[in-house]
Amino acid sequence: MTTQPFVERLEEKRDLRQQLSELDREDESGILFQEWSPGRTMVSLWSTETGEEIVIPRYMADAAITTPREDGQGYRFTSKRESAPAFVQGNVKCFLHPDSDERKSGLLKAAGLEGTRPCNSAHHPSRYAMEEVARSKHKKQWAALQAYQSEARAQGDRERQQKQVDATLELARGARPAAPAKAAAKTCKACGAEITGKLADHTCEEQGG
Repeated sequence: MTTQPFVERLEEKRDLRQQLSELDREDESGILFQEWSPGRTMVSLWSTETGEEIVIPRYMADAAITTPREDGQGYRFTSKRESAPAFVQGNVKCFLHPDSDERKSGLLKAAGLEGTRPCNSAHHPSRYAMEEVARSKHKKQWAALQAYQSEARAQGDRERQQKQVDATLELARGARPAAPAKAAAKTCKACGAEITGKLADHTCEEQGG
């Protein structure tokens, strides 16, 4: 069961807060709508970016309806279907889906998320839309995955930098001038002995030395 009038009032409250931003908290409190119904009554919201409908517990509606878009163009959700763009069902799976690329590739396992409860959402219109939903619906798991990927990229950068340093040092070692070649030893033509000093100092029997 949904209670749409409630979430529509939350959106009106949000807009009123914006219009009355100069009022102090005491004056503003007079226009607040109170939530009295207990339990997990559900409400529907529509993404102002993708048009996708999300159904959430009523107690979460206030936080969702007041969440601004990352591009600064208003809020992420609306309680009015007609205010959202037309939703086009896609085939992008949630990153926690049993058949998601992240799960099949072992990325979830590497990030310590393999045992996380699967999500069966498989019709996001785009990768961007999936990530937007993941940030709110699977907040902790998505943050953990992003932290792991960020560290993996940093580690990859460090390894590439080290390889570049090693390659530079190897080139530097190869560019050092070679030691001069040792001059070929001279041999006495008369006796065949190797001459280690000056030719003038060499004496042998053939020379009558």
